[in-house]
Amino acid sequence: MPQTLNPATDPTGKNCAQNQNGPVWFLAGTTGGAAERTCTIPAGKAIFFPVISSECDYASYPNVKSEPALVACAQADVNRAINLKASIDGVNLQQLNKYRATSPLFNVTYPPNNLFGSPAGQTQAIFDGYNVFLQPLPPGKHELHFSGLTPGNPTTGTANFIIDVTYHLTVP
Repeated sequence: MPQTLNPATDPTGKNCAQNQNGPVWFLAGTTGGAAERTCTIPAGKAIFFPVISSECDYASYPNVKSEPALVACAQADVNRAINLKASIDGVNLQQLNKYRATSPLFNVTYPPNNLFGSPAGQTQAIFDGYNVFLQPLPPGKHELHFSGLTPGNPTTGTANFIIDVTYHLTVP
């Protein structure tokens, strides 16, 4: 989706319902930095969110020429991730290192003005990261918090990549 509608660039949560359908509600991290968002999630929806993650694709990384190279590209940032934390209603999730997964190769179509600044059009990508999948929350108000750090981020070339996101969730 265009960057202006992408939940990952939304500091308030106003875009949290963008393109949501099916039994799972996807919550976004950020492109770096902190966000505090408010979001209403329909009852009965499981929740999926990335604590810290990375994506590499052929369009954004034209020097990457093979699927193993895409995997290595996506994993490079996540391999360096430290200080991973996630909590729901003040209860810390344990053993986040067990929540890491690398996707198979998948097709993606980037619109103009997309989140990654990638050329518009179709390409293939690999995603890697620490992701949490929660059962549906009971009705009421909930607070979800997650954070992490990638020091010396090799893909972005920045000194540190920090994510710190708080969601104030309402389940009707």
